[in-house]
Amino acid sequence: MFAGLETMDDYYPASVALSVASFLGRRAFGAFPGKSNAVRDTVFGSPDPCRDAPEGLRSFEKGGYSVVRETRAGRRVRFVLDHGPLGYLSIAAHGHADANAVTLSLDDRPILVDPGTYLYHSCGKWRDWFRGTRAHNTLNVQGADQSIISGPFNWSHKARAWLEHSQAGKDWSLSGRHDGYVSRFGVEHRRTVSARADGVEFLDCLLPCNDRIPAEIVFQFAPDLDIEGEGFTRAIKGGNEVLALISFDTSGEIELHRGDPDESLGWVSARFGEKEPAPRLAWRGRIPRQGLHTALTWSL
Repeated sequence: MFAGLETMDDYYPASVALSVASFLGRRAFGAFPGKSNAVRDTVFGSPDPCRDAPEGLRSFEKGGYSVVRETRAGRRVRFVLDHGPLGYLSIAAHGHADANAVTLSLDDRPILVDPGTYLYHSCGKWRDWFRGTRAHNTLNVQGADQSIISGPFNWSHKARAWLEHSQAGKDWSLSGRHDGYVSRFGVEHRRTVSARADGVEFLDCLLPCNDRIPAEIVFQFAPDLDIEGEGFTRAIKGGNEVLALISFDTSGEIELHRGDPDESLGWVSARFGEKEPAPRLAWRGRIPRQGLHTALTWSL
């Protein structure tokens, strides 16, 4: 959780999290960063370290996240599904239109990532892109955002999202659903994610079943990865190692972008004010009535 902390800027969020854990009497997990000279460390102290994160599925319905930590097919997996509200309270000022988005890491290495924020007030095009639906690991309908942007911090329409299904255990599964496209396109998006012996599988549906509306399903990968291959199965590589494979139903079109300056496709921001190219793989087509299957698998 706190690995790779080299500067005070890196330490700051870990220090705050540790102080909160100490105040609540909780144990911390992950690589333990030690102490800083911050006043909060002196006031609140530090909790006892617990280096092994708890495994299994945990859903936080009010906060809007479900988290899976497990070892599957020989890899340590951390998977997150976002099924929460657009943002905090009525204005949702810092919200992103990312209902049903996912992130995934293997052996603590980010694979599917959130694009980040990049900027707040300046450069409106990029502000809108990073908080819009097409930048995130979810489905969009005809390139439209789930929630409608109105200024750098406001929204004129807010999608409502919820957790529809959660099943823990070795064969875990999750379903998230949102109504952001009902008023404009007459459909809701439901995403079901299920465990496989060698990875995870996604099933994206538009409800009521509709196979006439063009849609796009996006997978935004970490900047240090490469996507290779052609057709409906692509290899996800880190250096010379194939980390995983991603396979789509054999319909529609597959597009790969990395740092496209014209369409803003394939960018992530790890820090405020900075952005860098990263591979963005997208399926485009019409969602079948039974839904579209996508499999992400890694070596046994």
